[in-house]
Amino acid sequence: MKQILTSLTFACTMMAAACGGSPKVATPKGPTCAAAADNLAAQMIATGEKNGMDMASFAAMSRDVVNERCPADGWSADAIACLATATSDQMEACSKKLTPEQNQALEEAVKAKMEGMTPGMGSPAESAPPSDGADPCGGAE
Repeated sequence: MKQILTSLTFACTMMAAACGGSPKVATPKGPTCAAAADNLAAQMIATGEKNGMDMASFAAMSRDVVNERCPADGWSADAIACLATATSDQMEACSKKLTPEQNQALEEAVKAKMEGMTPGMGSPAESAPPSDGADPCGGAE
């Protein structure tokens, strides 16, 4: 038995030396979740600029959510590649490459992050009319 273990240890040592010593870490092929998140943010900012809106904080929040949900929910390489290279007009098609569960998790994460953003960006308490009965429009309709 001892002789078998010694032989196996020697064989493993020789194989490791022949292959460069230490195990190689697999490098992901194609775009990464980070590339998808960065492109999504860039497209949001560009779309905002075309429409005269500052989307920087919303884009940063969206980047954070994609960087979190993409690896956590195991997005497919196809969905990641789509998001990493899509123009703003193509983003909706990319969302169809996610499963219903992945889309739901993404939506829930965005909603949760939006609640902590600036007034008017999703917090129900901040967008509710004043409770003192005052007209929030100041008489203008």
